[in-house]
Amino acid sequence: MEKLEVDESARKTVDIGNIVKEKGEVSVPPLGSKPLGKKREEKPLSENFVDNPDVPPLE
Repeated sequence: MEKLEVDESARKTVDIGNIVKEKGEVSVPPLGSKPLGKKREEKPLSENFVDNPDVPPLE
């Protein structure tokens, strides 16, 4: 079996202490995520809907 030699100085490490966003950098949302700030269209209430004042509205 043949073994390859690896030069230890050739290894690269990531310095996570220096990972910062630049001011002009735009973040991209993950695939499949829903856009923020978009209002959903309200659907009409069903005939048998009972508005319970003890239940807070969904945000």
